[in-house]
Amino acid sequence: MSQFIDFIYVKNHADFTAVCAHYGLKLVGRGEECRALCPFHDDTEPSLSINLTKNVFNCFSGDCDARGNILEFVAEMEETDDLRSAAVQLAEISGCELADPATKRMTAKGKKKSDPKGSRWKARRKAQNPPEPETQEEEPEATEPSKGNEPLTFKLKLDAEHPYGEECGVSSAIIDTMEMGYCSRGMMADRWCIPIHNSDGELVAYAGRWVDEDLPKGTSRYLLPPDFVKTLELFNLHRIQDPEHVVIVEGYFGAIRLHALWVPVVALMGSSISEEQVALMENAGVKRITLMLDGDKAGRTAAGAIVPVVAQRFFVRDVVLPDGTEPDTVPEAFVFEHVERLEP
Repeated sequence: MSQFIDFIYVKNHADFTAVCAHYGLKLVGRGEECRALCPFHDDTEPSLSINLTKNVFNCFSGDCDARGNILEFVAEMEETDDLRSAAVQLAEISGCELADPATKRMTAKGKKKSDPKGSRWKARRKAQNPPEPETQEEEPEATEPSKGNEPLTFKLKLDAEHPYGEECGVSSAIIDTMEMGYCSRGMMADRWCIPIHNSDGELVAYAGRWVDEDLPKGTSRYLLPPDFVKTLELFNLHRIQDPEHVVIVEGYFGAIRLHALWVPVVALMGSSISEEQVALMENAGVKRITLMLDGDKAGRTAAGAIVPVVAQRFFVRDVVLPDGTEPDTVPEAFVFEHVERLEP
C-alpha cells in the first residue's frame, strides 16, 4: 500500500527557505517577503517573489509567468507532473512529515476503529469525487471531514486566445467572463483551464481539460488539484443573480453554454449530488430546480438517483435530453422550450 500523503499539510509545513537553499537560490530581503533570481527564465535581477509565510511564489518579470505554491515550485524544479513524488521530495527537503501525526488516524485489525463520521465522509468523497489517476492516494481508514476548499492565493496565467476555446464553440466574451484559457506550464500544462469559485465568489481551484484528442496513457481528460473537494462546491453558483430557479447540469461546458444563453445554471462537476451542494442551493434561496443531465444511460441513471434527494427540499422538474446529446450540444430551441431564461 502506498504511503498516505496529506498534500495540504505538506504545503503548509514545508520550508521555502530550505527549498531555495536546496536548489542553490539565494534569498534577498527580510521578513516574510523575499526575492531570488528566477530559475524558470534567464533572470539577471531578483524577479522571483516568495512569501515564506503563505508558501507561494510569483515571478514579476514580463518574460516569465511562473507562479504557484511551494509544491508546484518543487514540481517545476524537478520537471515532473507527478505531485506525489514532488510532495515526497518537498517533505525530504524541508524535514517535515507527509501527514499530520496528530490527526492522521489509521485503522488496524484488532484496534478500535476511528470516528464513524469521518468514515462516512471518506466513503462519500470517494464515491462522488474519485481521485484522478495522476494524484490517486491511499487514504487512511478515516479522516476528519473537510472544513472547505481554501481560496487560492494565486491565479494561473492563461492564454484566452488559444484556438481550443473557438473549437469548443465558446465566444471570446464568455471566455473573458469565465476567465478561462490555455495553460502552458505547471501541473495544468497543455490543458484548457476553467476557474472554480465558491458561493462567495472566491477562486478555490482550476479544472484542466486536456486539449488534444489523443490522450496519453495514464492521463486523465480532466484534472483537479489533489486537495480540492468538488462535492463542496457548485460550479457557477456565484454568478446567478436571482437563484430562485436554477438548472443543474453535470459538467463545466454544459454550464458555460447555458450561461451564455442567459440560463441560470450550476454544474455538479459529476453525476451525483452531495449534501453540501444541496445546502448551498438552500442557502442561496433556490426554490425550483430543473435537472438537465446528459442524454445517455449514465445521465438518466444519475437523474433517477438525484430527483428523490432534491425533491425533499425543492420543486423539481427533470428534462430528458435527446439520445446522445448534452447541455452543450443540444439545440438552442430545445433549451428555450424547456428552461426559463433570464432577460439579456
